[in-house]
Order: sequence, then structure tokens, then C-alpha cells
Amino acid sequence: MQLAFQEDAPAPSAKTVSALAGGLSLPEEELLRLRRSAAAEDSPSGGTEAGPGRPIEQWDPHDLEVHPAASAPGGRNSSAMEERRLPGYVLRAHDHVLAESVRAAAEGSSRTVVLVGTSSTGKTRACWEAVLPLGERGWRLWHPFDPSRAQAALEDLHRVQPHTVVWMNEAHHYLGVPGVGEQIAAVLHGLLIRPDRQPVLVLGTLWPEFADEYTSLPAPAVRTRTAGSTPSGSPSPTAPAPRPPPPPRPPPS
Repeated sequence: MQLAFQEDAPAPSAKTVSALAGGLSLPEEELLRLRRSAAAEDSPSGGTEAGPGRPIEQWDPHDLEVHPAASAPGGRNSSAMEERRLPGYVLRAHDHVLAESVRAAAEGSSRTVVLVGTSSTGKTRACWEAVLPLGERGWRLWHPFDPSRAQAALEDLHRVQPHTVVWMNEAHHYLGVPGVGEQIAAVLHGLLIRPDRQPVLVLGTLWPEFADEYTSLPAPAVRTRTAGSTPSGSPSPTAPAPRPPPPPRPPPS
């Protein structure tokens, strides 16, 4: 909350503004309107071209494909709001790796991180928890999804502005599309190295089988060779020449 009173700090989050309004008995809606205006001025383009996405604080994590908590069998009935509330989060080893990348991005360096794991192991939730501190700094988040993930990414990646999280959950839907995946990878590479687009953070999740496919070297071609021949079937230069057949015997007299 102290950042809200610093002149050079980014616009505070809506949650912080609401807390200040309640604590100081100020009109909340008016303060939120001023916050939205300040957030537009803080954007890298001055609010004229914010690029795809919207502020992180405006996202519902379930809309980013974070799995809701499952209800225990025989548990009490809960309201729709309670069903959408995320359960408590326990940090694991990969969360520290994510936090380092987020910290580097917040300090001005573009990063890309892909979490690899099987289904329902907490990959997407970990990414969501990691980007929350960037929301306090006025970052945006873009989830290319419509009309298809790959098409949305290919059409608008070039419009991504600094201080944006590119959310590529289940990245095989982007990188594994024939004829399009390599183009998306090339545009992502350009986005990450362009000084005028830094910093951006590209977050993805991937199943192990797709990670193995994308990172494994292609298998060498298998060719059948016969003894004394090259792969094309022509005689080998080092193979001995075949012996001529013996001359026919003369007929008996």
C-alpha cells in the first residue's frame, strides 16, 4: 500500500484503491475512475495503443483455465461464488523458478518460462500465482484464444506491448499446429529480443509428451545396406569384383 503514495510508482491496483477508500472514508468509485486513468498514462504507449490483453487484476483465473477446486463427496452445498474461490496455495520448487523469472521481467528483462507436467498437477495455477505481483505494477495479460489459439497468436503477437504477460496455456495448441507453429515460435523469438518491446513475459504449460517431441533431436534415417554395396545399391569402391564364371568344358569326343 505504501507504493500508492510514491510519485514515481505505477498506478495502484483496484484492490489497494478500494482499501484506501474504505480506510479514509473517500468515494470509492471516483478513486477507481482516477486509478483507471492513471493506469492508462502509465502504459508504455501512453494509453493510445495498449496492445492486446487487459490488466491482470481484471482477469478471473478460471477464465485462464485454472482448474476450480473439486468438492469433496458428500460435502455441504456451496454457493457458486464459493465454488469459484481458489483454495489455498502451497509453494513448491518450481514456484521459486517462476518467481525469479517474474522478478527479472519486473526489472526490465524479457523472459519465457514453460512448465512441463501431466494433467491437473497445478501448472496453470502456479503461473497465475506467479504473475499476481506484476498486477500490482500495472502489467497486462493476454490470452490468445479466439477464433483459435494459434490464429489469435499469429495475428496479434506483433501488437504486444511492453509490460505484458503472454499466456500460452497448453502451448501445444500454439506450437504444434502444422504450418503455423513454427511461425508462432519465430514471432515469439522476435518479441523477446526486440528492445522496444521489453519487458514481456511469456508463460506456457506443456504436457511431457509434447515437451519431449519439441526438444528431441530428429531420429537418423534408417537405410538398408547389403554387403558390398552403397545405400543406393551400386557396387562399393572397396568391394572385391565378382569372379568370372569358369569356361565351359569341351564336349566329350
